[in-house]
Amino acid sequence: MEERSYATPVSKDGFFCSGPNDDDFYVEIDGKNRHPRATVSHLEQLLKPATPVLLTKAGKPRKRQPQSAEPPIKDQVGHWYSAQLLHYGLKPSNTKATAKKRLLAALDEGTLEVPEDILQLEEELRALYHEANEVAKAKHDAGEQDPEQDELQGSEGTEEEEPEEEGSEGGDEDDAQRAGVFEEITGATSFAKACKIIEEGKKERLKVADYTGLFEICCPTVVAEWPDMCDADSLVLELGVHGKALWGKYDLGMYTGIIQFSRLPTVTNEFIPCLWRGRENAEGQMSFGDSCTGKVAFLPGRKLAGTINAYGDLAFAGTGVPSSKISADEIKGWKAEWEEFTEEKYEEENRARWG
Repeated sequence: MEERSYATPVSKDGFFCSGPNDDDFYVEIDGKNRHPRATVSHLEQLLKPATPVLLTKAGKPRKRQPQSAEPPIKDQVGHWYSAQLLHYGLKPSNTKATAKKRLLAALDEGTLEVPEDILQLEEELRALYHEANEVAKAKHDAGEQDPEQDELQGSEGTEEEEPEEEGSEGGDEDDAQRAGVFEEITGATSFAKACKIIEEGKKERLKVADYTGLFEICCPTVVAEWPDMCDADSLVLELGVHGKALWGKYDLGMYTGIIQFSRLPTVTNEFIPCLWRGRENAEGQMSFGDSCTGKVAFLPGRKLAGTINAYGDLAFAGTGVPSSKISADEIKGWKAEWEEFTEEKYEEENRARWG
């Protein structure tokens, strides 16, 4: 017979226990998102699917898959992966990509297992909860009520607070990280406020030399997430005009590609929409299409601030290198590279990659 819960959860060192079942031992992220430990096999299904599922350029599963491919398991929210790091004794992170990377590394190395001290803590908390539950049950049977339990039972029937949706995962941290890129420019701690400050800034006429040439880029997200693929001094954006169009070639370490702006910039502190086509360099997979968007504002003093949606809203800032120029032949090369991002090429590379 299943043990009925009378006691409130017991906790220690960030772990909680609220009953005898596997799912009753959990960690809380941000004080509200409760996650029990996932099995190693479940993590493998999420992070190392037996047969890679082919995706469209928009990142969705393709209708036609290899015969052995299975439908992908729905990905978990970021705080779920953060909880698994704690359950398996790995270095914590509130960033989804980092948490997944650490779990995957442990899987690849064959070292993903629950540490002995966490297993002992689980056993201790289960015993403590059993004792507390026996005491609470006795009080309940005698007609007494623990004040804490009375408050808990008084809340029964109300809706439990919904966990964060996937789209808002890590929202506070992501927003602060993006705002941090623009902090020197705006002083704002909110990304939306930083963009508003830029857009409301004084408008000054731009010359072509103000927004062309080589720009050294600051993008802490890619440096933090993929330190083996880039360093802070290696990120660049080259910009040049061909005809009546502004083109760019970016190298953000993990991401490289070409940018085409919707129009030429005319004044400072105005975000210009752009499209990008590029590659994620871990596996070389290309991305292109109308959903690959961004925006860049050119600021006084040959500075810029912008975002592209290569990794969420990947924010970056840049400073122009003095006397740097881009030749017409280089820009023609960028345009030729842009044209190479096609559905046929995408399919060809997928076949070569997955067979």
